[in-house]
Amino acid sequence: MPQVIPNHQDQVGDSVKSMQDDDPVAALAQLEQKEATQNFKPDVLFLLEKGELNFINSKYEAAIQSIEAADALIRNNEDSQQTKNKIKSMAAATLISEKLKDYPVKDYEKVMTNVRLAQAKIALQQVDEARVDIKRSHEREALIEAGISKKEEELQALKKEAKTEESPKVLDGYPVDTINSPEVLALKNGYQNAFSHYLSGYLYEAMGEPGLAAAGYRKSIELGGLKNDLDDALAGLDRRMANRGRADTTDVLIVFESGNAPQINDKTFTVPVPTPTGLNTITISYPVIYPSEPGQMPKVKLAGTEAMLVPLTNFNAMARRTLKDEMPGVITRIITRGAVKGLVQDQLASQLGIAGSLVGAAGAMLSEGVDDRSWQTLPEQISIARLRLPPGGYDLLIDGNLAQKGPEKVEVKGAYMILPVRLLKNSFRVGNVTYIGQLLLKPSEQKTKPGKKNSQPRKPAKKKKPLND
Repeated sequence: MPQVIPNHQDQVGDSVKSMQDDDPVAALAQLEQKEATQNFKPDVLFLLEKGELNFINSKYEAAIQSIEAADALIRNNEDSQQTKNKIKSMAAATLISEKLKDYPVKDYEKVMTNVRLAQAKIALQQVDEARVDIKRSHEREALIEAGISKKEEELQALKKEAKTEESPKVLDGYPVDTINSPEVLALKNGYQNAFSHYLSGYLYEAMGEPGLAAAGYRKSIELGGLKNDLDDALAGLDRRMANRGRADTTDVLIVFESGNAPQINDKTFTVPVPTPTGLNTITISYPVIYPSEPGQMPKVKLAGTEAMLVPLTNFNAMARRTLKDEMPGVITRIITRGAVKGLVQDQLASQLGIAGSLVGAAGAMLSEGVDDRSWQTLPEQISIARLRLPPGGYDLLIDGNLAQKGPEKVEVKGAYMILPVRLLKNSFRVGNVTYIGQLLLKPSEQKTKPGKKNSQPRKPAKKKKPLND
């Protein structure tokens, strides 16, 4: 019989709270303290949380180590040899509790595993290696798409076990608007990451591969739903490639992460379940993810120029889209579990009378509960901004710099530059800046005024002396 999964909140709750309180250093220390306890064996979620906290603290080698270990566990669980264990785990979830199954890493979390590896390697100036992880994130998206039909087969099997042919409906009282909101319905699916495709387009452009860059930008426009804001990246690609070697400004990409990952909540219902001797009342729980409170996008200024942030990936909306897609299977498992618990209560009541009925009801309530595990240290949203700036040292300001003491100094240089920023509650952190390529124009050859050629007169060419006969 499967063992109860350790409570993820007990393992990472303190760290998540420290993150939300603007202290990622303490958050990482608390997580490492948990890991140092005797006989502690980190699971896939713990490794993802540890990797993310290392990433936020700019400890990129440690982040790569933890996230690669998590990725290995994910791939191992996806392997066909694990099918038997997955069936056992799913059976326990169906008949007893959702919390008894091995944590099924959500599809958007799987893709983000590869994206985070790419970002960590970019921060270490390992651009070629980062390309591999970006490519793997897109391959993983393709595998997820191919696996959707398998999930449908699993759902049909559950329906058969639950003896229902129709897709079950959400119970009255469930906040359906949380999974049917415009931002959720606008998503093509719950796993494709618009940011990762834009990042791949930018990397390929920086490395002089316009064909691959165009594909990345095109996909990010398709997934991001913000064509007017992102179209310049694609429409201006040919012009930028034609000007390579003649540019005198740096192409700056700001990667701006903000907010907190979505939380999974319980929505509890008490429902009657038919049994051979009548109706029994049982308690069941549904997962709910509430949308975050809308807020204004902060103002970001670099070199006195305001960067127009464009939101690309929202994990709250992706989590709700994932829940919407998974809801038929969740409800079917609840129906089956409710029928089993109703029969157990009926048998206890027939054998032990009122006391047995009370014991059965208490047991059913204790074993019920949604699987509220998730990758909690992820940001809620990833946005991007793109600027062209002349090389030099500049101030980075975010809404008057929030609680930071003085402006953050940023050096702009190179042909392309990636500037990662993580917005916390009352401050922000700037990660390692990545520079790709060199500006080929010397300062004396740069334009003196935007749109005008250098006004310095050219010196007349020296006359060549005639050759002697």
